[in-house]
This record gives sequence, C-alpha cells and structure tokens, in this order.
Amino acid sequence: MRPAAESAAATADARPSPFAVPSATTSRFALLVVVISMITLTYGPSTVPGMGERPTGDYAGLTCFRNLVNEATRRAGTPVNLFDTDTYRLHGSCPEGAAANPAPGLRVLAVYWLVVLAMWWAIPLWRLRRRRLRPLPVAEMPELPGYLAELRRVAGVGTRVTFVVDYLDPRISGLAFGRPGRRHILLSGGLLATFVSDRPVFRAVVLHELAHLRNRDVDLGFITISAWRVFLVLILAPDLFSFLRLPAEARLRPSYGFAATLAGQLVVLAVYLLLAGNAVLRSRELHADARAAQWSGGPDDLARLFAPHAGVRIGRLRHSLGSHPATRDRLLALADTSALLRMGFGESLTMGLAISLVQDIGETVFEGKTAFWVFAVLLATGVGLGIWRMEIAAYVLGDPTRVNRVGLGLGLGLAVGGTVSPAWPASEDLLGRSSIGAILPWCVLLFLGVWLFVRWMAMVARAWMPVAAAARRPALVVVTTLAVAAVLLGIGFVYALPLASIAGQAQALLFPGLPQTSVFFVEAVVVLITAPEALRILTLLTIAVHPLVGTVLARRLPSRPAPSWLTLDPLPPGWRSASPLPGEGGTAIRSGLVVTCFALLLEFAGFLVGLLTARDVVASFMRFYGMEAFYLATMALTSVIVTARARDSSVLWGIVGASVAGLVVVIGESVVFHMAAGIATVAYGRSAMPVLSSAVWDSPMYLSWMLSVFAEGIELASLVALVTAAVGPRRLRRTPAP
Repeated sequence: MRPAAESAAATADARPSPFAVPSATTSRFALLVVVISMITLTYGPSTVPGMGERPTGDYAGLTCFRNLVNEATRRAGTPVNLFDTDTYRLHGSCPEGAAANPAPGLRVLAVYWLVVLAMWWAIPLWRLRRRRLRPLPVAEMPELPGYLAELRRVAGVGTRVTFVVDYLDPRISGLAFGRPGRRHILLSGGLLATFVSDRPVFRAVVLHELAHLRNRDVDLGFITISAWRVFLVLILAPDLFSFLRLPAEARLRPSYGFAATLAGQLVVLAVYLLLAGNAVLRSRELHADARAAQWSGGPDDLARLFAPHAGVRIGRLRHSLGSHPATRDRLLALADTSALLRMGFGESLTMGLAISLVQDIGETVFEGKTAFWVFAVLLATGVGLGIWRMEIAAYVLGDPTRVNRVGLGLGLGLAVGGTVSPAWPASEDLLGRSSIGAILPWCVLLFLGVWLFVRWMAMVARAWMPVAAAARRPALVVVTTLAVAAVLLGIGFVYALPLASIAGQAQALLFPGLPQTSVFFVEAVVVLITAPEALRILTLLTIAVHPLVGTVLARRLPSRPAPSWLTLDPLPPGWRSASPLPGEGGTAIRSGLVVTCFALLLEFAGFLVGLLTARDVVASFMRFYGMEAFYLATMALTSVIVTARARDSSVLWGIVGASVAGLVVVIGESVVFHMAAGIATVAYGRSAMPVLSSAVWDSPMYLSWMLSVFAEGIELASLVALVTAAVGPRRLRRTPAP
C-alpha cells in the first residue's frame, strides 16, 4: 500500500475525543443557566404584585417624547425641518426616565435559585426513600463488591460511591445520582442479573454510570430538571397571568397586542428552555457512552446492548422532547465519535434565537452598551467552542470543516429573535408609525454579518489548530482565539444592533418625509464613518492578521505526532495531520508593492505636470482632493489582485496586501510631492515656494486626514475583497502545485 493510502486508512480509523475541549453538554448547560437567569431577572418582578411597576417619571418622559414626534411630523416639509433647533431643544427638555433598578429582579432571582438548589439537594433522599432502594446483595454475590471496586479504579473515580439495587425493576438500566461527596449508582434488578448471565453488558452499563461521575455531569442533569420545574411554577405561570392584566393597567395607550408580544416572547423562551434542557440531558448520555466505550476497549458491548432497539424510530418532536437520545443516535455516536463534535443548523438556530431574545430583555437590566458586550462574550464562547470541536474532528480525520449551516442557523436565529422583540411594538406605538422599513435591512445586515463571523471563526480555528496541538498549554491558545472573537463580536454588536432603532427615531424626528429604508442605510454609513479611525483600522487589521499569524506559526512548527488529548485511543500507525495552510504573505506584500510603485509613478507625473503648468491651483487640488480618490483606488486595486491570486484565506490576504499598499502610499506620497516640488522650484526659481509653504502650513492636519483616508481605504478594500472572493476570477488564480 502506498504511503498516501496508508495515511488515509489510518486517518479513517482515528477516533477524535469529544473531551478535548469543554463538551457540548457544558456549553449548553452554561447557556441554559444564563438564559433562565436573565428571564427570571427581567420577568421575575412581574410575578410579585407591585414589584414590577415603573416609576412615574418614566411615563412623563415617554409622553413628552411622543409629543416631540407629533411636532416633528407636523413640521415635515418645512425649510427648517432638518436643522430645527426648536426640535432639539424640545427633545432636551423631556425628563429622563429613572434608571433601571435591578434590586427587585435580583431578589426574585435569588429566591428562584435557592428553590432550585433546595430541590436538587432533596432529590437523592426522595429517590432513595420513594423507590425503597436496597444495598448490594453481598451474601448472594460475594465477588460483586470487589468487581465494582475494580470498575471504579478503571474509571478513575476517587469519590465515595454507594451502589444500591432496585430489585423490582426488570430492565437493564442504571442511574447515577446523589450529592457531591455522597454519590449513588442505582443498579436495576435486570442489570444485576446480567452480572451472572452477561458480564460484558454489566460492565458496560456500570462504566456508563461511572462515566457520568467522571464527566461531572450528574449535578448538571438534576439541576437542569429542577430549574425547568421551578421555572414553570414560579415564573412562567404567574407571568402569563400578569400579562392578562397589563393592558388594563397601562399608563399609556392600552395595547393587547403589546401584552401578547410579551407573552409570546416568554413562551418562546420557555420552549427554548425545555428543548435546551432536554438537549443537555441527551448530550450527557452520549458523552457517557463515549467515555465507557473508551474504558471498555471499544464500543462493542454497548452496541450489543442497544442493537435490539435499533429498529425503533421516533419522530422529531418526540426526540426533541425526550431526555434520552434515540438508539440510532447512540449507535452512530459509538461508531463515529465525530458526531459528538458536530454543531448543526438546529443547534445554532436555537442558540441565535435565545441569545437575541435574552439580549433584548438584558437591555432593560444593564446600563448603556453592557448588554451588547455580555452577550457577545456568551455567543462567541458558545459558537467558538462548537467550531473548535468541529475543527478537532477535522484535524484528526483529515476532513474539511463545514460551517455554512452553523452560520446560516445562527444568523437566522439572531435576525428572527430581533424581529419578535417586544421593543419593536413599543417603539412603533411611541413613534406612531411602522418600523418595517428599518427592520428588514437590519435583519439582512445582521444575518450576513453573523454568517461571515462564523466563517471567520472557522478560519481562525483551522489556522491555530496545529499550534494548539503542539502547545504545552493548548487551552491558552483556544481561550486567546475566543477572547479575540468576543472583542470583535462586541464591537460589531455595539455598531449593528442599535441601527434599526436609531434609524426609526431619526426618520420620525428629522426626516419624516424620507423612506425609512433610505434613512437606515444613511444612518449605517454615518455611524460607521464617525467611529474613531484607530478603532476601525485596528478592528479590520485584527480580523485579517489574527488567523494569518496562526498560519505562519503552524508552518514553522516541527513535524510531530498529534497529542493524546485529541483522540480517545492511540493514533494508528501511519497517521498524518493535514498539511498546514499555504503561506501567501510574499504574494500579498509583493502585489501591494508593485501596485504602489506604479501608483506613485503616476502620482509623481501628475504632481510634476501640475506644478510645471498651473502650479498652485492644480497641485493643491490634486493633493488635497484628488489624492483621496487616488489613494482609495490604489488600495482597492491591490485588494482585487491579491484576493484573486491567493489560494487560501484570500479575503484576509487581500486586506493585508491593501494595508501594505496604503502604508507605502502614505510614506511615498509626501516624498513624491516634495520631489516634484523641488523640480518645479529648480525650473521656476521661487515661484513654487507658495505650494511648499502651503504644504508645511497644512502639516498638522495631514496625519489626521491620512488616518481617516487609510480607514476608509481598508474598509473599501475589505468590501472589494469579499466581492472578488465571491465572484472568483479563476483566470487570475495560480494553479496549485501537483
């Protein structure tokens, strides 16, 4: 067999570890806790009469703002409408609403989790007494305690474990439960019988229950169950009843539609909690199967236990509402552990929907932009860990990472969650007009941005995966990439999430006669270009350089076998990791320099002709007006060429090449101008000095102006690179080496 074929066969036999990074069980549980806490913090005070009422000052401010909107509508079309100082003065005279008081919500949240923890603490005792569990039959099976102690040693479980038996249960099953430090494992009567009749099956089931203790997911499972049950009784039912009274008690215009929207949001979140909780329970079972199969030397024993039920099919709804995975899913995960590392469309859709709805209600709790940053960190961590799990499977198996469905689901979830927010009906009621013209383009912008973010995260994980595999502290590499992603996503959230609301208010107050969609796009551009230039440049350069640094480091690493933490079993002989990504730094830099040289030659000729003919007028116009267009065109052209020629990460290399071209033009422009001015001075004597004096006089503003143009150039180059990569001019691409 040829070496390539041997490597492919060895790669196919590798089993990626679902425990290399925090498992999907942990990620889903963390998201569940955050979502349910935010719901309780926001909706909890409504369950207590008088606790959730708004201060009187809030209603006075809202009434004043509504009068302001009516006044702006009345003045629409007048010559002073756009810059009407009376309008702004009226807006400033409206009283500000009282700051949100989180104390009532925090009190309800504390009571909620105290009840949940009390229920979780009482479950083991209730289970022991209700089912009348008995100790092991040591007299009838004297070798059983020693055998179970040996299994505990194999599993590496050092905590105290008490085995109990339910003699009345004929099924072959077990259950791990108990409090920290006092764990129990329940053995059914049917399972106890297999200790004599089928020892491998008994061993597999007991190892599965010990795997729950090793994975530390026993408490996660029972807290999930307790949290859902307490939420139904303490939050969901009382809140739905309180929403029925909301229109009658409204201080502004009564609106049954707004109350229905609030109730709908709460019901949607409750459904998410139910589905997410069941997903946590199913995930912990699949990961326990994987751990037990690892200790058993293979999945054969568990597969033989599940095989009689493999033909039973259940519908999607029943599967989503079930706390145990389908037999077919368990067999698939045993045969291919990469199934535990995948993140699909449904999971990303529900994650995006939940984050969007919770972020919306979080704005009522956190001050300023804090909510955007909190949920940017949450979303970047959840999605980032999911993409890292997929990349680990791809690295071990040699398969490409496919994240398009993840990006589509996450973007769709965030967009849909934003449209069903109660903030929109409240805003429309306050502004007296529909916001659909701003919501639709906002959804498209959010969807595309999130999809590109997921693609970028996959590129980052792919570039840094070899570095993490070779590092002594791979967790540090993963955490660093997640931190960078969270910062970038937070900047994007701060920019994009308020756009629709800002556009709606701007159209109502300043441009009542313009279409709302036009106002939205104008507002999007204005908010972008008015942001600090340094922040815009640093953000785009980080997006481009961060994955490319991982690519460069990976190519410099010595060849070594994959570490053991990436796989469940030792890698078979002949396994090879995928070759590192090709380095395109030389292409980007060379292309940027070549384009810049031609641009500077053309610029030198233009300056020289201007100075030798019209001198002051033409040269000043070229430098301070035409230079900006020339500068942007140079960066855009470089971006097109580099993006078209790069074989991998083409958009990122296009941005890098355009940045190189921009920096060289910044330095070279001043040199070229002074060279041309010097030639003109030699030719005309003192007649060129006014131009030089003007340049010196304007020099304090020059750096600020060039920084602004450089930011616009990088933004234009990024957009051009995306378009070029989407079009894909194959005729400019180099043919890869065979």
